[in-house]
Amino acid sequence: MDISGIDTTSTSMCALLAVLATHPEIQKKIQDEIDTVLGENTPQLKDRPGLPYLEAAILEIVRFMSHIPLSIPHQAMCDTSILGHKVPKNTVVSVYTSPGNVQY
Repeated sequence: MDISGIDTTSTSMCALLAVLATHPEIQKKIQDEIDTVLGENTPQLKDRPGLPYLEAAILEIVRFMSHIPLSIPHQAMCDTSILGHKVPKNTVVSVYTSPGNVQY
């Protein structure tokens, strides 16, 4: 059984829902576009060109969220801290890129 892509898809969908929950103006713009293009119809692939804002929002979430680690997991050799977070000795640490957080 092939289950590849399930984690990244669910993570992206959760991120999209979080953005829509915290930015109702984006949610409204997407909903208005869907209502205008689809009305009461079920979406089909042929409708995709008519939904540029929805597609842009999805692509922005995929760009913003990273699912790829920067390196293999490492183990802390002693008690330390990373960006102010305490990391006890023998803790396994994985570093992921975060394009949405430009501070780091």
